[in-house]
Amino acid sequence: MTTTISRLYDSYSDAEGAVTRLESAGVPHSDISIVANNSDNWYASQRGKVDRDHDGVDDRAEGAGAGAGIGAGIGGAAGLLAGLGLLAIPGLGPVVAAGWLASTAAGEQLRAFAKANTPTGVISLKMQRPPGAISSKAQREGISLKPVNRSPYNRRATKARTTKRR
Repeated sequence: MTTTISRLYDSYSDAEGAVTRLESAGVPHSDISIVANNSDNWYASQRGKVDRDHDGVDDRAEGAGAGAGIGAGIGGAAGLLAGLGLLAIPGLGPVVAAGWLASTAAGEQLRAFAKANTPTGVISLKMQRPPGAISSKAQREGISLKPVNRSPYNRRATKARTTKRR
């Protein structure tokens, strides 16, 4: 039968003292656990930096950086192989390729509409996309949707009104 004993301590050093007393009483170290929230940095002040190779850099940070680099390389290679594999499947390859082709074509179509000073609302109707999607795509592609041939002061409307009054 397994016996579990729990206790709360006010500080991490009190908990470490209890562990030392339990070990001296014959309780194996592998049977003792401490759960702490480390809110007052108790654990860090006792252990400090881990530097087994004595190069002045925390070994945990080195390991995390190396692991991230290896993971990024393996993940990128796996993604590339998966993409190439999808392209090779008959029937599915053209669909996968059509995705990036359609995206490129949509960018070119949007660029042509912007060059012709087409209003965003009209572009969204012609491309069958919401205006927000049009604006987002234009921003990602670096396309300005601001009309260049419209007066900021609506001068055409003002001229029309003044000619009618005369």
